[in-house]
Amino acid sequence: MSPIGILGVTVSSCAVAYSVIRSSFWIGRKLRRFSRRSQHNGGGNADSTDDPPWSVSRHTKNSLNTRLEMSKLVKTFVLADEKRVGIEVHVTNAGAAVTKLLWRDADGVVEDVVLGHDNPLMYLDNACNAPYFGVVVGRVANRIANGEFTLDGKQYKLVKNDNGRNHLHGGKRGFDRQVWSVVGTPTSNKVKLRHTSKDGEEGYPGNVEVTVEYALAEGELAVTFEAFEASQPTPINLASHSYFNLNGHTLAAAAHVAGDARNGMLETVLNHAVSVSADSYTPVDEHLIPTGEVASVSSTPFDLRHLTKLAERIPHSIDGYDHNFVLDVEASRQGKLSHAATVKANKRRIDLFTTAPGVQLYTGNFLDANHTMGKRGVKYPRHGGLCLETQNFPNAVNESSFPNAILKPGEKYVHRMLYKFSNEL
Repeated sequence: MSPIGILGVTVSSCAVAYSVIRSSFWIGRKLRRFSRRSQHNGGGNADSTDDPPWSVSRHTKNSLNTRLEMSKLVKTFVLADEKRVGIEVHVTNAGAAVTKLLWRDADGVVEDVVLGHDNPLMYLDNACNAPYFGVVVGRVANRIANGEFTLDGKQYKLVKNDNGRNHLHGGKRGFDRQVWSVVGTPTSNKVKLRHTSKDGEEGYPGNVEVTVEYALAEGELAVTFEAFEASQPTPINLASHSYFNLNGHTLAAAAHVAGDARNGMLETVLNHAVSVSADSYTPVDEHLIPTGEVASVSSTPFDLRHLTKLAERIPHSIDGYDHNFVLDVEASRQGKLSHAATVKANKRRIDLFTTAPGVQLYTGNFLDANHTMGKRGVKYPRHGGLCLETQNFPNAVNESSFPNAILKPGEKYVHRMLYKFSNEL
């Protein structure tokens, strides 16, 4: 799903800013430890929590002290596969983001195969994480035309954060820019996060509770979204915005360390083979808003029913994908998992299943190596990653023929994803 513009702020400058704040926080924490030890004459245990500083979002108070205090809310959790060594998932409550996915292939090579940031606080910042790396987006993922909809006879106007024209991924302060709370006690392979969305947040009606659970077991990552306790009818469409690149970061990071700027770029995903289990898709206008039509993929560049190398389609028959594909809608109505997509590259394979009626295939068309610096100093070029965002159809709240997008009081929204990871010889 294409992001809003970088607004003239480079991600590399964000990294420098966060590095400075992190250093300030570390020094301040050391001084506080020393002070406590002096006051208690060495008694008691020093604080061992290595909390990073919080967001430099334009929506926080412009105070370093405030950011440092807020940083105590940000945590990172490491999920390990106890029965199958070789898969490790890192999750932060900053935007409920997946920050790392470490994957050991059949040859024993470990790669981080998701795009993102080294510092979890960067996921909270509108400028630094304009591409929405790894986060959960909502209240409504994807676009709402003209940033408005009518519900029960009342018109609601939302924040227009997509070039001032449409509403995108829940607005400027959507779920991706929130510090989520932790539900219960995380385990070695599972964590559940929760966010309370207030009435009027980014223009949406009513209060609503949302959770996301990440659970890793036997080579599979299960992601479960829930929304409940809506105080009044409201649109809901939650999605994960992870970018995958099965080439990994190692070679590009080594080139960056060696000072090779050109080869410090991540290899693109054009060498990836992709299939999508969809006989139809939803065509869009020039602003990426669905026209309301559901069209057959036959004899079009959108026919990905069989594994196809992206390089065979991009840029020859299409400049890049940023489109919603129609999955098994009937299975979705029944809450059943169905196959959404498969991705293969470098002896690694992902099979994605979902209960959602659609999946947005986005091939990183708006990534720019001049502005998008990621983990380990690696630059992310155009087509440097691909997203498979299982979801309701974009702008469904304004299209009566699309699947229902409204959560009513007393109802529960449930959206499940299942990633199956496998190695190929």
